Amino acid sequence: WEACLEERFGLTRAIIVPDYDDPKLGFLKVANAAAQYLEETLVSGDVIGVSWGRTLAATIREMRFERKPDCRVVQLVGAQSMDDFSAKSDDIVRALSDKLDAPTYMLYAPVVVSRAETKQLLLEEKSIGRSFEMMDRCTVGLFGIGELNEESLMYRKEFFSSEDMERLHADGFC
Repeated sequence: WEACLEERFGLTRAIIVPDYDDPKLGFLKVANAAAQYLEETLVSGDVIGVSWGRTLAATIREMRFERKPDCRVVQLVGAQSMDDFSAKSDDIVRALSDKLDAPTYMLYAPVVVSRAETKQLLLEEKSIGRSFEMMDRCTVGLFGIGELNEESLMYRKEFFSSEDMERLHADGFC
């Protein structure tokens, strides 16, 4: 199946983790497989962009400490308030940086702003500009896929509405 996915979507590598009746066990198996893949593929000099989410946080927790000080870790999405601290982008960036002993480029801005003017003012800040410059140099991007249901962090944090979810379902994204 992995070869089929690679061929169909032009992927370099696909990894399929067996399905488990216990969702927690499956979740940990996905995080472990992703951590192993990163340990095999990250090389000196990589600029690693990091998003947010529970699976990504678990992946970083599963990684071994392996010093790669020539790497850089950059936060790709702004900060968000949430009860699950382990899923926050800034915490994940710091955790990966600690695992690799690599410098970080933080994005000290909210993940969502309500006004275009706010976005423009934030982009004019030097520290945010440096992070965006580093994003352009990313050689690796770490993103979670997420869920399209009411358990999704995007839904629970009200980044997606019920109407958004229905539209995505109708468009065949799940």
